[in-house]
Amino acid sequence: MSLNDAFLNRILDLETTDVFPVYEAAIALTQENHAGAHRDEPPDLKRCRTVAERLVHAHRERPMDFMLLALRPQGLPSFLEAHPVNVTIILLELLQGWSACPADPLDVALLGLLHDVGIVKVEDLVRQPRRLTEGGTGRHRAARAGDA
Repeated sequence: MSLNDAFLNRILDLETTDVFPVYEAAIALTQENHAGAHRDEPPDLKRCRTVAERLVHAHRERPMDFMLLALRPQGLPSFLEAHPVNVTIILLELLQGWSACPADPLDVALLGLLHDVGIVKVEDLVRQPRRLTEGGTGRHRAARAGDA
């Protein structure tokens, strides 16, 4: 068995542990936050705090398992959904090893979970039809720039 296969098998094994539901709850929270952002609704901070508390507690118990989940290849969930959760895990890991930092782990977890909540609005703006250049498409502009 290759090292890569062993790594992937270990990650799949995590899906049967008590760590995985905490990770999945954080992914679900991110999905809810992004859906709300599409509708111009603020995140439910009480729910964010509850999920952050679960992440902090579970990370203290099994930090390596969470790091393995954060490092798994991105397929499902999508990168945009997993990114805030994975950032949270890495921040908690860094905080755990940095004893001189006075930050509260709960505050750090909330920061990680919410740091990109508005990014979906950029996606909405990009998808809106509009005229990008005099020629009507960005492709014309890029072609002219390449000719220069």
